[in-house]
Amino acid sequence: MGLTVPHFAAERLVPAYDAPRRARRFTRRTLNSWGEKAGVCDIVAVASELVTNAVRHAFRSTPSDAATWLALSATPHSVLCSVTDPSTTPPELMAATPWAANGRGLHVIEALSDDWGYALLANGPGKIVWARVPSRAPLAGQVHPAHPRGVSTDGGRSSRARRSSAAADSMGPVAPW
Repeated sequence: MGLTVPHFAAERLVPAYDAPRRARRFTRRTLNSWGEKAGVCDIVAVASELVTNAVRHAFRSTPSDAATWLALSATPHSVLCSVTDPSTTPPELMAATPWAANGRGLHVIEALSDDWGYALLANGPGKIVWARVPSRAPLAGQVHPAHPRGVSTDGGRSSRARRSSAAADSMGPVAPW
């Protein structure tokens, strides 16, 4: 079951072992329907990591009927991937050792995105974790000048500032761009 409007799509995911696979499939299908050709692998990887983190960390102490939402929203220059979860614990970059089996998800997200952060949900417990991934080619129906991967339209890298709950109150739950 999903919700789709032009350049916005959302999918409800049950936090199970196959949620990242379902997130990848939904993301690929959505990007294909938008005509996105470049950057698909990066966007799919970021969506998968966001969902993996939600399932692995945020759903440890929640009821089995809890769910998460993966939302994708496109602008001419990027695709925003957002995932909700019931935890209020902020995501944290961990130092991963070369032999560690996990702990690299946020590093992958940071490497592939222009910016990422989180906001506490205003209407109840939980948060939304989001990442803005550059779109290296215009989406269908959108025109913009080409720019190198990772370079914003003003010529500089994003500050990668993390959103606090105070910032979340001022920007709303899903408006990081």
